[in-house]
Amino acid sequence: RSHDRSGVPEKKLRALGRWWIKGNAPDPEGSPAGKQLASWGVSPEEQERFLATLGPPPDTGLELLPSCVEALNLWSLVCGQWRMAAQPVPAGLGMVTVSRPVALDYPALEATARMSGTEMTPELFDDIREIEQGALGAFAGKGG
Repeated sequence: RSHDRSGVPEKKLRALGRWWIKGNAPDPEGSPAGKQLASWGVSPEEQERFLATLGPPPDTGLELLPSCVEALNLWSLVCGQWRMAAQPVPAGLGMVTVSRPVALDYPALEATARMSGTEMTPELFDDIREIEQGALGAFAGKGG
């Protein structure tokens, strides 16, 4: 990482990316993450959207740090924007081509940040890239 973010450990951001890919969404009603978001002034509508896509599952020991909220909010807006690559895989006696995500679409990330009024700083970009690495690791069936 090129920027020191002492309050945002890489492992936490990557773990959140892996968790997001696996589709684990806690119940926003009374969840620990929901209570933390409310204490930071996040509206109930934003909490529901955020927790539906990224809230940490209770059994991982992950905690939602205040310093991660901005990156996770932006991630929730851009998380479906992937660059895809075709990959041949064996299927029976032949091969089948499947698409797989290889990287987040950075132009889409920049446009989403601009349109949502989020200032894209080098630190925020680094945080998004850490979440991306965790998600790519989960897509590939690795730890990320």
